[in-house]
Parts: sequence; C-alpha cells; structure tokens
Amino acid sequence: MEFVKKLTMFENLIIPELDTFVNQKRETLRNGYSLISSNFRFYLEASEPFFLVFDEIDLKHVNAAPMEWKKWKIFIIACCSFMGHLHIVYVRTITSGVFKISSHVTKEGVEMVYESISKSSSLHSKLAGAVAKKCAPNFKAISFLEGKGIPVLWDLNHFRSTLLKRNNYIDQIAAWLCIHKPLFSNNFNQVLIFIRVVINNIVPEKLKDEYKEELLSLECFLKRIFHAFPGWKFRFGHVDLHLCGRIGALLAIDVHKGGEDGFKKFKKDLADPLKAIEFMATLATVNALKIKNVLKNCFGDCKIVLFRTSLAELELADVAEEAANFFLSIFSNLSNV
Repeated sequence: MEFVKKLTMFENLIIPELDTFVNQKRETLRNGYSLISSNFRFYLEASEPFFLVFDEIDLKHVNAAPMEWKKWKIFIIACCSFMGHLHIVYVRTITSGVFKISSHVTKEGVEMVYESISKSSSLHSKLAGAVAKKCAPNFKAISFLEGKGIPVLWDLNHFRSTLLKRNNYIDQIAAWLCIHKPLFSNNFNQVLIFIRVVINNIVPEKLKDEYKEELLSLECFLKRIFHAFPGWKFRFGHVDLHLCGRIGALLAIDVHKGGEDGFKKFKKDLADPLKAIEFMATLATVNALKIKNVLKNCFGDCKIVLFRTSLAELELADVAEEAANFFLSIFSNLSNV
C-alpha cells in the first residue's frame, strides 16, 4: 500500500478506511487478488435478484515495468442486478511473465465468491446464475457453478459471434429473446416452449445441441428468479457482459496509468516480481473501490443508469400471436451466410 499511496493519481483521493481495508487484505494481495466481501451487502439488503459476471481484461503494456512483466491482465468477478447495479467483488491481477489466467485461476476466484455468497441463505436465494464467455479458461469455473445448481449463460454477443465465426450462422433466436421479450412468472414457461419449438424447426442439426444446452441453463436461471421473486418482471437485454466490460475498461485505464507511474517511481523495489504482483493487485483493488465511490456519489449505491422500458402485463394469448409473427420473420430473415 505504501507504493500505491505515493502515486500521483491518489494525491487528493480520500476513501474512508482505505488503509484498514488494504491492510486486512495484505495476505491475499501478496498472492495477487482480493475478495471485496463488503460489496455483497447491497444485494443482501436489496429486494431483487442478481447474477454473477466474470471476465478478464487486458491492460495496455506497462512500458515502465521490466520487460518480462510488461503484459498484465485483470480478472474480475462482479455482482450485477437487473436494475443496473454492479459491484466488483473479486479482483485478480496477473502478469504473463509469471502466471497466466488459466481455468484453475478462474475457478479459484469463482469458487471463493460462491462460497462467500452461500454463507447467507438469503443472498444465495437471490442469485439467479452467472453470465460468462464459455471458453477454455472458464470451463472449470462454469462446471463448478453448474455442479452447485447455479446456471451459467453465454454472454449474448459472444454466443452469436461464436456461431458466426465457427459455423457461418446468423442467430436471431437468442437476440429476439434478449431484446424483445418481457418475462414474468406467468409467461416464462410458454416462452421456453416457444423457443424450443423454434430450435427444433429452424436451427441446423449440427447447432441444435448448443441451443438446447443454453435453453436448459436459461430455464434454470428463470426458475431461480421466479422462485425467489414470483412477482418479478424484467427484460433479458442487459443480462450480458456489456456493463461489466464498461466498468472493466475504466478499471484498466486507471490501473495502467498507476502502473506506469509506480514502475517509474519505484523501479528498484518493483523489480522483484512478488512485490510487483502485490503492487498491481493493490492498485487494482483501490481503483475498484474508487470507481464504486465515484459511482455511488453520482448515482447512489453504485447504480449505472441503463435504458429500461416499463413492462406492461402481457396476456398469455399475446405470446401465441408474437410467436406466430416471429416464425414468419424467422423464415424470411434467418439464413446461413
């Protein structure tokens, strides 16, 4: 912490009890990570469901650092609500000169966050699931969560781009659900039935398993929400990594700026890779707290203002009409490229 406090970017920054917090995390920061368990409090007190998001962020090369650890990544896990509240609860910094963000690393972080959530039955009941890229570094973490009964959904953008890149297939089904469909306890089963029919009739045979697997995760995700909150209504459009990516980008900019400053000022001390890892982990944690503090002052309780339309109650008959219209649009617009 002594290096971080002397950085130019923190000369006029005051975060209450920052020193105490960082000192309490000293042992884990030495290993490159921190669990910000206080950020669970918001979701414990809120009357709304939430989901986990996790992703890795690449920093610009820290040119002032020694050659072997100029490249840094930050792995973050955050809690996100359907109303636009996001709180980072886990931060890990890794330099490719020492470690890589492997499936073991992501699983370790996700497991730590899940275990913290599961200590409170109230908090655990509000957890709908998680959203992540379903790629090799995340497979063990995803398997761990699913083994605990927590569904993991594809991030929409990565799901669609994966289908396009690997199979030259343009997705309209997942996009329709995420953009257009209001969901509540009285209609979600019909929506799932409708999507299953669409998959069976429209999706190419070689892609059906991917869609069906995602549909099972979606069904579990929705059942967890409506079991805990029977009257809840929402749109699926923000259940992705977009908000996490925006906050992650802010974090990456600040950490890179502080990293350049620190490696210049403390070149001799930070030539030790263990000290460098602790420094960057502390820098990332402090900046995560700073971002939360700034957002709280601007919006209250770290709420990001998102576009959100009011949700009118839909009669069940309307679902059938929408389904018919959607089938027509699918048949006329869905294509292989």
